[in-house]
Amino acid sequence: MWQNFIKKYPDAEEYILALMELGYLNRVLFEITENDAYRSSAVQIFNKVMRLFPDSIYEVQARINLYEIEHNKYIYKY
Repeated sequence: MWQNFIKKYPDAEEYILALMELGYLNRVLFEITENDAYRSSAVQIFNKVMRLFPDSIYEVQARINLYEIEHNKYIYKY
């Protein structure tokens, strides 16, 4: 769903929100499944957010997510 929105509406105001949701979703899926493909996707998405939206709250959120991924700090508790 988020991937379709990102592809279809790259100029939409909600584009950044869709990117953040997709990154977060991939991060949680990585934590649950330990599938490195999800981790790689999350890292790519958060890096893209930092590149496209510098000096924004989204850059800070992406940076925090990347830090936590790198240091194995899980957000999904099960």
